[in-house]
Amino acid sequence: MIGRKNKMSLRNKRTIYSMCIKPVMTYASPVFAHAQCDAFYDLQIVQNEFCRRAADTPRYVKNSMLHQDLELFTISKFMKDISERFFDVVSSYPKPLVMAMGFGCIIRATSSTSFL
Repeated sequence: MIGRKNKMSLRNKRTIYSMCIKPVMTYASPVFAHAQCDAFYDLQIVQNEFCRRAADTPRYVKNSMLHQDLELFTISKFMKDISERFFDVVSSYPKPLVMAMGFGCIIRATSSTSFL
């Protein structure tokens, strides 16, 4: 459906990716808040292959140009944004039980360390 010879528009291919493939790849992304950059390497390869097949571009086109044309963030940028949003929501959650579960420690550790 997303292959090179398919006549579907790039916008529709990107929508399929954003609604079907990306959620599977980024499931439980707040867990990756403290992961090494190498952990995202394989996921980034999958995203790069999708971009190249969907746009039917030759190998000499840079991946950054493909991401820019398809309006997609890299996996590491996407994971960083998702994790930051998650920890912001958890830190402002009104229930004391959530804060007692130890999210306060994670939030302080995340804010004090550099992410990617």
